[in-house]
Amino acid sequence: MPERRLVERLVFADDAAAQAAQEQIAAEEATFETLVALRGLSLADVDMGDMTQPALGAAGDAVFAAETGEVVGPLESPLGPALFRVNGVLPAQSTPFEEAESALRDELALDRARRVIETQAESYENLMAGGATLEDLAQETDLELGQIDWTAGTQDGIAGYDAFRDEVRSATTEDFPQIEELGDGGVFALRIDEILPPAPYPLDEVRDRVRTGWERQQTTDALAAQAEELANRLREGQTFAALELDPRTDTDLTRTANVQDLPPGLLPAVFDMDEGDAKVVPLIGSVVLVQLDAILTADPDAEGNAQLRDLLRDQAANDVAQDLFQALATDIQSRVGVNIDQSARNAVHTQLQ
Repeated sequence: MPERRLVERLVFADDAAAQAAQEQIAAEEATFETLVALRGLSLADVDMGDMTQPALGAAGDAVFAAETGEVVGPLESPLGPALFRVNGVLPAQSTPFEEAESALRDELALDRARRVIETQAESYENLMAGGATLEDLAQETDLELGQIDWTAGTQDGIAGYDAFRDEVRSATTEDFPQIEELGDGGVFALRIDEILPPAPYPLDEVRDRVRTGWERQQTTDALAAQAEELANRLREGQTFAALELDPRTDTDLTRTANVQDLPPGLLPAVFDMDEGDAKVVPLIGSVVLVQLDAILTADPDAEGNAQLRDLLRDQAANDVAQDLFQALATDIQSRVGVNIDQSARNAVHTQLQ
């Protein structure tokens, strides 16, 4: 296997928008995650997985020269100018056949097993269609009968499969069992015997968790009460030094500032404060006492703000374009209608079987 990179790619409408985004990252005015969120995307939407240098095309040289965590660009991509972030380096790998032979044989055997199970699955369906229960299948076939007390947090055994969890969530006690695929070649059929309403865990099972949570909450409440007294004194005009406190000072922070060691949830609380006010922000087992010294008016013409404005404008334009397209498609469907070619559908189903 050749050398590869774990890559994320964020595509822009033009070079100017991509360059503006890169300058925001370089100035630490925004992060790659922030830019992705502003486009209405998630990191999963921009993840390319592991890529070889040729697969990246014109961007390959620059991406492979970047360090882990670095954002490079704008670079050309099949979808337009883009920024690329490198999340990991996978070195080239060469395995002699003698070392790989055992794994290859296992893979071939597993592939053969999948094909055998696919063939058997049809007979399982026929048995259930004829009235066989899960207990009957366990006696007459290679399927194994099991029982599980499932909750949303259950991950053991068969509950570790996404396909099983998805099927359980949508099943009811009235549903007839059907053969479903697990995703690794295996199959299963399930029956909901009973749905129990939500109930508290027995205290004996969660006593340590309850004690830890209670102690943490009591600690937070006690610290918050003590900090509130100090906050009142700050509001009255006293200083941190007068209260024998050694504060940390941060300046020129924006709502999206990425500051190391800054507690999560602190900035949103600060932006709800008035100038000169002091506030206690509870955390988990601790609190933060913060005072807002000054509110700086935003400059819409500042370089970073102008770039952010352009990004938001492009995002809004893209959203409007998609909405218009969807409205047009819906209008055409309502006026023209949709006709299903039953003969073509039957032909596809025949090929699938």
